[in-house]
Amino acid sequence: MATLESVSASMTQNLVDNVYERMFGDQGQHFDLYEGTASTPGGAKVIYLSTDIIVGIYTAIEYEAGEAWTVILKSCGKRWGKRVLGALEKELRMVANRRFDALTVTEYVVLIEKYFSYHGWGRVSFRLEGIEQNGILQIDLKDSIFRYALAQVTGPVDYMVAGMLVGIFEQLAQTELDVLQMEVKTNDGVPLTHFLLSSPERVVWGQAQADAGADYATVLREMQQS
Repeated sequence: MATLESVSASMTQNLVDNVYERMFGDQGQHFDLYEGTASTPGGAKVIYLSTDIIVGIYTAIEYEAGEAWTVILKSCGKRWGKRVLGALEKELRMVANRRFDALTVTEYVVLIEKYFSYHGWGRVSFRLEGIEQNGILQIDLKDSIFRYALAQVTGPVDYMVAGMLVGIFEQLAQTELDVLQMEVKTNDGVPLTHFLLSSPERVVWGQAQADAGADYATVLREMQQS
């Protein structure tokens, strides 16, 4: 028999899940069939893109800019991330009557994880251990839409997501940030992207270690000790 505490916890989780569904799911979106548009509860337009569009964008930018496609997508992602944060704050107030500054760290992390998942970027998870001591936020990305669409590209491809993470967390931290990304394969061969979000100086140092051939664990340790 379920205890009162377990029933209460289940009800609370159901309420939380309902908030996420209303913020990010189809039930919270407004569809205008006449105009052919979809919008969020806060009025932001929603764009549905196929992987062919991602391939087309990458091909065009890489043709025009060469290896600088990584910088361009990261810069676009940073601008997007700043806009995302503003939209999420507005929609959270509308849907749940909550302010960002009233959220716990766990609530905020889950909110961002849900955003990335519902919007199809991939499954993002945050690891907060040690962040107060070394100032490094560890983030993992599985089932990346960019890796799926750009399977033929060698090396990391999640520069748009990297930029979004910087844009989102810079505004919260009120300080300049940068991010390092490293792609690895899990034991079952599935691509996994690690992001290390920290100060620009620390990221430069970590990138130098990665470029020299260091693995993820070594890069993380070097950044923590820098």
